[in-house]
Amino acid sequence: MSELELQPGEEIILLFRKHWVMFALPALSIFVTGLIPFALAAYTSVMGVTPEFMYKMHIPVLASLWWLIVLWCSLAVLWTNYYLDLWIVTNRRIINIDQIRLFNRNVSTWGIERVQEVTVHTENFWQTFFHYGTLQIQTAGPTDEYARASGVPHPERVREVIIAATSRVGVLEEANKNQEKLLHTVSHEVKSYLSKDAAALASIAEGDFGPVGDPVKKIAENALSETRRGVSAVMDMLSETSAKTGSLQLSRNVFDLSPVVTELVDQFRPIAEKKGLALSSTYSGPCNVRGDEIKLRDLVFRNFIDNSIRYTPSGSITIHLYENDGNIFFSIADTGVGLEETDKTRLFTDGGHGTHSRDINPESTGFGLSSAKAIVDAHGGRIWVDSEGKNKGTTFVIGLPGANKNV
Repeated sequence: MSELELQPGEEIILLFRKHWVMFALPALSIFVTGLIPFALAAYTSVMGVTPEFMYKMHIPVLASLWWLIVLWCSLAVLWTNYYLDLWIVTNRRIINIDQIRLFNRNVSTWGIERVQEVTVHTENFWQTFFHYGTLQIQTAGPTDEYARASGVPHPERVREVIIAATSRVGVLEEANKNQEKLLHTVSHEVKSYLSKDAAALASIAEGDFGPVGDPVKKIAENALSETRRGVSAVMDMLSETSAKTGSLQLSRNVFDLSPVVTELVDQFRPIAEKKGLALSSTYSGPCNVRGDEIKLRDLVFRNFIDNSIRYTPSGSITIHLYENDGNIFFSIADTGVGLEETDKTRLFTDGGHGTHSRDINPESTGFGLSSAKAIVDAHGGRIWVDSEGKNKGTTFVIGLPGANKNV
């Protein structure tokens, strides 16, 4: 049991060993076999056919002690194998720990959702009388797969527990699918309405409907900024949910990150300059990756540049894009609010915020970085962060496999 690591949310609902008869019968056989030499020794002694010198050399005693040690070791091995041979049923898996020999075991696992059929076989009078039998579990796979357990105590009861666990998994999967579908439907509707509002506000702010006064223009620009932020938050939550449910769809095209990052820097430079921030970037030649250009641009790199500007009251932001050992790295260092050591563990989790981030942006949802991490993880990359503390700035680094590594 010490070797079994349960997954988050996983609970053991049934644990059983083979029926005690499966130990008692071999043990009885060993016991009876062990009595045979003693019976023969007693017979030869009574008949007087045992040579006298054997008694003088204590050979019968030594032989008896040796034989008792052999019997004890055999029973110990038999008991160990019986005790460590386990079947464990959780709300997610069926686990068979098969103790083959004293220092040799085999652990097999089947997902509870793969169970298709469970049958019970009771083959003779003894199995019926002592209430044990054979359990055969058919699981889904490329070929027919069977998990077979012999000597199962009360097999009908075990079968009912497994069937009930399988049913619960089916109900939960259906509920999760319905919830995911509802979330995506609502989110897409919200995104659609926000996008329409953003287009209308942009037309007003840019004077497409004619000149407007500065107060109206400023209101339109602020409303446009908030609407775009709402669209971004919806997209973050959609991507995070899709990544968790395994339904995140990514294209796998080769493209150069350099012009993507250059375009983003050019878009954000006026915003940075308006805050009095120095935004600079350096590149080390083509940085080709294989992946989803739109998701990486809009939900990862745009997110990090926007965050750096948002959480840097004064100073500078430096972006560096480079290739090293076949991997592509994007680093962005700012002189902003910084992070506490405890922030680093929760920053990329759902709703995770830095200790001081709410001071700057109280409306943050906390989904942006977790969504970005989900997308980078799906590309086989990783994200890490470094900061010396409050008001000492932050450096984020994104590493992605180069295009050649993803072939």
